[in-house]
Amino acid sequence: MAPPAPPRGAPPPDFFTGRARLELRDATTAHAETHVLYDMGEGHAWYPPEIVLIGNRAAITPAKEMTGPAYGRDGAFRTVSDANAAATDDVPLHNALEARWLAEPAHLVALLDGATRVSTRRAGAGDTRTLTGSTPLRVLAADAVVGRLYRPYATANPGGAVRFTLTVNSRDLPGTLRTEVPSRAGGDIFSVEYRRWGKGAPITRLPGAAR
Repeated sequence: MAPPAPPRGAPPPDFFTGRARLELRDATTAHAETHVLYDMGEGHAWYPPEIVLIGNRAAITPAKEMTGPAYGRDGAFRTVSDANAAATDDVPLHNALEARWLAEPAHLVALLDGATRVSTRRAGAGDTRTLTGSTPLRVLAADAVVGRLYRPYATANPGGAVRFTLTVNSRDLPGTLRTEVPSRAGGDIFSVEYRRWGKGAPITRLPGAAR
């Protein structure tokens, strides 16, 4: 069976890995279709729920049982009208939001625009550039798009900064992003790999889901 939801105020899992398909609506808006695999300390490979995020609304297809994807009601899903609020008690939803915050281009803009320093290195014939830098947590926490990701970190370490490494190709499209966020545990590391720019279909709400 799927792992139980953590009690209110419980910390998120030690790690999660996910795949998200993003549709950019404008400079600050990205719809997301996510599958986030999370670990609750037992080492099982849980089948992750599919969570479609459109604005602050979510349509969640339940996680399947450990015995395989054939279990569970076919096509069943629930809708959440305020994903940010519901994520307080819902680890899969929280991780889906976190996956979108980390991967959406608005995050890259916040990191680069708010950086106190950025250095650039070219690889090979100049097709790939690697940008490294650091951005104060307080700046990221105030960002209108990804601020929710960084506010808990900024509260715990108001003088801290996020170190990042971003690679971009010859078309200036992101390839990878690695961020190291100071935390009580020493540092939380997030890695994002971008693929198939411009190749996805539009992300739409599920039939019957709240607009």
